[in-house]
Formats: sequence, structure tokens, C-alpha cells
Amino acid sequence: MNTQNDIQSPPSPKLTPVQSQALALSALIQCCELVRQLATSGMANEYQVKPLLHSLFQFTVDHSSEIYGDLRLLEQGFNRTFHLFNGQITDIDKDILKYATNLIALADELLRNPNMSNILQLRLNHLTRPTTDEWIELPPNINDIYTDTISKLGHRIQVTGDPQHLKNTLTSSRIRTVLLAGVRAAVLWRQVGGSKITLFLQRSKFKDAIRSLSPIN
Repeated sequence: MNTQNDIQSPPSPKLTPVQSQALALSALIQCCELVRQLATSGMANEYQVKPLLHSLFQFTVDHSSEIYGDLRLLEQGFNRTFHLFNGQITDIDKDILKYATNLIALADELLRNPNMSNILQLRLNHLTRPTTDEWIELPPNINDIYTDTISKLGHRIQVTGDPQHLKNTLTSSRIRTVLLAGVRAAVLWRQVGGSKITLFLQRSKFKDAIRSLSPIN
């Protein structure tokens, strides 16, 4: 019997600039949604986490789509981003957008600090790469990389949620790991030309790009 783990990933397509921007933004939004889930419930969907963890170990790729592996696992991010373009803003969306804005600000600081960028990549390179993109396979010290690098940048992210979960060592570690993946997505967003202006001027193209990358429910 086939399970979701048994589904073979399709080949990574070469994306247009707008598709690459839509991919990066959707991955960022998925990160932010998972941070909120972890902070409020202590849990996160394992399948939604997988492409984000995968991205932390992708440094040299031919196409931006290769960074996340199976794009079907970014469906939640595609859906949420698409609905945000439609102006369907809920209180949950406001939290997600707050995290996204802060992660982009952190990415901008990181891109202006090549020394810190090099340290971050070296630290990730020295980790033992997991054979699968599962929480249990991650090196236990991966969240320390966020603490030792991203947390030392000027901009800070205030994660809000249930104090019981935020004080839990395992949950807080997973939040930092997902935030690290969020910075990765935000850096990609900038690298492929993402900006507020492109979002404003190309809203319909972004929606078409998201549709081309994932069926929208």
C-alpha cells in the first residue's frame, strides 16, 4: 500500500522569475504558519515541515524549485499565499504576515552581512545531512545555528503563543529551526527579485504562478 512517504517526487521544473518568487513567498508563508502552529499548539504538520527542512541543506542547485524537493508538500503555503492575494485576511493571517515581514527584515540584514552569511552556510555545511527530511533525523544542534547567527542580527522576532509550549525545550528548538528555514525562504525571495513593488504590480501574475505550481483549493 502506498503512503505519502512512498510517493516519488516529480522532477524539479525550471521556473520563470515570477514562479520562483511565488515559490519563495509560499515557502516563507508556510514557515510562518508552522511557527504559529508550534507556538500555539506545540505541534506542526510533519509533511509541511519536510520541504522546509530539506531547504536548509540545499546550497548549489540548478533551479530554485530544487531547494524544496517535492513541491506538493508546499501546498499549504501555496493555498495560504493565494488566498492572501485575494484579500481574505483573518487574525491568523495577520500573525503569519507579521512573522513574514520580520523574516524578510532578517534576510535583508543577513544579505548585508556577508561574514555572517558565510558563517551560517559553513555551520550548516558541517552538519551531518539527514537521509530523510524528518524532525527525528535532524542533527540535535541545528537550532543552535539560529541562536548563534540569526539571533545576533539587529532585528529580533517576537514569537507569541501558549507559554506552556514556548517554554518547552523541544518545541522552542523546532520553532528556531523553522525560523531558520523561514530566513532561507526570505533570502531566496530577495535573490529571485521579490519585493513589495513586484507584489503590488504583478498580483495577477503571482496568482497565475501559484496556480501553475500547485492546485489551489
